[in-house]
Amino acid sequence: MKNVVHLLFGLALLIAQASIASFIPLHPFAPCLLLPIVIYLGVDPDVELLRGVALAFVLGYFGDEIAAVPTGLTTFVLVATFLATRGAGIRLVLRGAPFQIGLTFAVSIVASGTMLALRAIFQPPEAFPLLMPPAGVLGAIAALFVGESTRFGNPVALASTMIASGLATGLSAPLVFAVVRRIERISQRPRRSASTTDTVVNP
Repeated sequence: MKNVVHLLFGLALLIAQASIASFIPLHPFAPCLLLPIVIYLGVDPDVELLRGVALAFVLGYFGDEIAAVPTGLTTFVLVATFLATRGAGIRLVLRGAPFQIGLTFAVSIVASGTMLALRAIFQPPEAFPLLMPPAGVLGAIAALFVGESTRFGNPVALASTMIASGLATGLSAPLVFAVVRRIERISQRPRRSASTTDTVVNP
């Protein structure tokens, strides 16, 4: 039952974000709200490996379909994120909100870089790539070292988008973690009650 609740929660987040984006432009501060769910599942020792991989896979499929990105891209990144956080052995549930925000921001940057790398490998190059000078805060910093060369405009724009999206994802992480934690803990209460009853009946 809790697996279905996790999937419904992830789907609700995607639909809510898409609805808000239709009225308020979120770019470049568009969070990946599925990422905190997968990170929490990866660091929670009570989540079995197979169950976590299956949830990350289905959530990634939802993300691919709703965001209209190449099928399998979000799915691969979310499954890889779950396996990486599980392998790292981080016990995020025992930490505070600042640690949650920082870790989610770092994971978001790595996930965004992975997506960009996969797109660069598997998508055909643009026939007429857009060239522009560096812009924004990162553009001003880059211009101090390399000047106003148009060769650095696209990389600076991509880096700015990754950082902005990572910050939005990190700031949303504590709230998403709280909901996922509640889903996990509520489903465990009946088991604890049943085990307590068995102990009293059969001392």
